[in-house]
Amino acid sequence: MRNHWCKTILLGILAVTMILGNSEKTLACDNLECEQSSEIVTLSSGMNNTSRHLTVSNGTAEMKINYITETKMDSIVVSVRLQKYSSGTWKRLKIWDDVKSSGRIITVTKNYKVTSGGKYRAKFVVTTKNGNSQKTETFFSNVVNY
Repeated sequence: MRNHWCKTILLGILAVTMILGNSEKTLACDNLECEQSSEIVTLSSGMNNTSRHLTVSNGTAEMKINYITETKMDSIVVSVRLQKYSSGTWKRLKIWDDVKSSGRIITVTKNYKVTSGGKYRAKFVVTTKNGNSQKTETFFSNVVNY
């Protein structure tokens, strides 16, 4: 009986750890509370190390993501989307796709002309494939007022 309770408690702790660990994989800034976040956000999990940021200077937005996996992948696809906050929602201004045929590291930098008087962010969708296994993760940059 005691062994059963120990296993039950251990499974409960494991479940809570997995739920809390996965909640950090997507940093959604769908509301404006994320505006005060730092310029460069780094996320580390058991599968990857990711940094991404958005800067706007002299009318040009620069979006950059650096994605590193623990093991070599057959392919890594990164979709970069520049978004502008308007009428209570994030609207897509531009989208790019970059593909790396194989490897562990992909760095993507994109630039786009923007107008002043807005709130901007970048959305990064990363899809990794290894054999028959595929994983997609979504990351958001900081919000920039320009």
